[in-house]
Amino acid sequence: MAENLNYDAGESLQCYDVYCSASSKCYGNLPAYCETYGRLYNYETAMNVCPSGWHLPSKEEWDELMSFAGGQTAARKLKAATNWSNNGNGEDEFGFSALPGGFGFYFGGIAGKFDKSCQFNNGNNGGIWWSSTKGGPKDLLVYAPGGVLVYATSLDGGVGGLGSGNYFSVISLFSVRCVKD
Repeated sequence: MAENLNYDAGESLQCYDVYCSASSKCYGNLPAYCETYGRLYNYETAMNVCPSGWHLPSKEEWDELMSFAGGQTAARKLKAATNWSNNGNGEDEFGFSALPGGFGFYFGGIAGKFDKSCQFNNGNNGGIWWSSTKGGPKDLLVYAPGGVLVYATSLDGGVGGLGSGNYFSVISLFSVRCVKD
């Protein structure tokens, strides 16, 4: 897919233990932001939002893309040539057109109560894309609302940008790119 997915899956809350997350949201709750950068999704929604004949990429598929695109220089080659702040535009060498949709996190969950507000970060300056791969360091599960970690790939802003990956909680809100089956 050559753009971040922008399918409105709604904002109904999905809960994991005492932690909850919206299905999908526009960064900063701004619909105009979705038009350019796509929507942000929690993991469960990301797993089910790709159109028929497409799927959420695995960690291995993301790693293969990064390797094909040049390894440590992949971020620059995959980032769109416009819409990145702080001189962080890329070369878009392969037509991937990665845009900095930012991300969202929910906080709370103590004693059965949770804060339904979402904190948005890094809009126009970075993006994180879900994978379908669960796992990660078991010691991090203590900090993972919902008790599940999922791998995601990130591209940061700045000149050239950095590409990396990490494991995140299922209630995080990240961008989605689908891969043709």
